[in-house]
Amino acid sequence: MREPLFKIRENGKYGFINQEGEVVIEPQYFEAEDFYNGFSRVRFNDKLVPLDELGRLLMKHLFNFVGHFEEGLARAQLVSLWGYIDQRGSQVIEVQFEDARDFSEGLAAVKDNGRYGYINKDGETVIAAQYDAASEFKNGLAPVSFNKQFGYINAQGVMHIKPQFSVAASFQGNVAIVQQQQKWGVIDNNGQVLLAPQFQIIKHYSTGEFFDGMALA
Repeated sequence: MREPLFKIRENGKYGFINQEGEVVIEPQYFEAEDFYNGFSRVRFNDKLVPLDELGRLLMKHLFNFVGHFEEGLARAQLVSLWGYIDQRGSQVIEVQFEDARDFSEGLAAVKDNGRYGYINKDGETVIAAQYDAASEFKNGLAPVSFNKQFGYINAQGVMHIKPQFSVAASFQGNVAIVQQQQKWGVIDNNGQVLLAPQFQIIKHYSTGEFFDGMALA
């Protein structure tokens, strides 16, 4: 089990201490994020670069942007295209996609020729690029947009909940947030409406995400 590290600031620069209060990574960065899945991201040469728990920067490639590590891989952008790196900073899926999302349940949504599909961790296409938009798999289902309507597919690419929503989020346990006419509600993993869309969307504040089993409405 990883020992947690905590962000500190000294003389305008950030570093990290352990739970005993010992400095593990000296304050030296003007911007730093909290550790997540074994890595922080710090500002270095005007880019956010992954930093491991030993204070090592992943600098094998000079990417424009590197996302958070999920299931051992992080999406990475070089110029305008995306690929994936591993936790050593090595490029494991070639930079080739117009857009890329985080891995979840072994699959990641990627954009190719203007459409989204899904790849596995070997970079192989598992679900062909055919959707206007796509997000992460959770609880075996992923929201996808087809003809400007969102529904949910399973890991085999079969439509499980037919497209009918203006916006749909990934599942949180057995429920998901969906939107209709600028209001949000809740469905279950069979598409049954538990709460009809009725709650306001508060920009940058609340779109129905659940935390500890509750959502602000």
